Amino acid sequence: MESEVFELVINGVHDTSTTTRANIIELLKPRCRATVKDLESALHRGGLVVERSSKPEGLSALQADLIRAGAQVAIVRAPGLSSAPAGDTSTFPAFYHKYCKGLIGCLERMDPKQLEELTKDFLQARARRSQIFVIGNGGSAANASHWGNDFSKPRFKDPKSLFRVISLTDNLSWISATANDEGYDLIFVNQLKTLMQPNDLVLAISSSGNSPNVIKAVEFAKAGGATTYAIVGFDGGKLMQIADKPLYIPSKKGQYGFMEDITLVIGHIISIYLYEHDQELFE
Repeated sequence: MESEVFELVINGVHDTSTTTRANIIELLKPRCRATVKDLESALHRGGLVVERSSKPEGLSALQADLIRAGAQVAIVRAPGLSSAPAGDTSTFPAFYHKYCKGLIGCLERMDPKQLEELTKDFLQARARRSQIFVIGNGGSAANASHWGNDFSKPRFKDPKSLFRVISLTDNLSWISATANDEGYDLIFVNQLKTLMQPNDLVLAISSSGNSPNVIKAVEFAKAGGATTYAIVGFDGGKLMQIADKPLYIPSKKGQYGFMEDITLVIGHIISIYLYEHDQELFE
């Protein structure tokens, strides 16, 4: 029978001074494989799991240090987790729990207000009959296609309830022709040149935030009067800086699995929310 697992969780800080945050981050850096930027973001949102132990007293010394540094800290039970160390992947169940824990941690550190703003912008785009273009590469391309399906699929009889969401990753002939003739960096720009209108919305998906073809598309869209969103992770990359409204998924460099999973989850959260609450929103 597996023993209980306890987690040391930071729920916030007692004050927002630079010194307090710096002191807390210095304590966290040896224990959390994350950038300072990610740690600062996690402190702001709360819910940061610092360490796990099969005995709560095993966390008490670190808890005391963090409290002295100014953190709001709690030791809580984590039901459903094995008592294996956080990095133990020697068995499939251990890896499964580790992956689930990491995935849930990324989701919990996200700011739901950012998702709410994206939802409102989708609704506003629909109200003015604007188009919403979704772009990405690899797994992000698959997610772009999935978003296009979920949002553009007719669910209501009233045509005004339909979203005009278009994935620019699906036209293989167009993509391969542009890549062959003009270069892969222009596969999205060339489609936007033909299809985009001012006041449309472009949603770029890139784990690193540094995909050249996605960056060029966002730059083109901004210059053409579209609103640009970017779903990014890791350190945010260039897209974090140039998109009108970046949507950051707290993640470590190389965590493509978490990034692609969460991008899909975000799409489902928004599309299902709209499906269940749409009439209420428009009454």
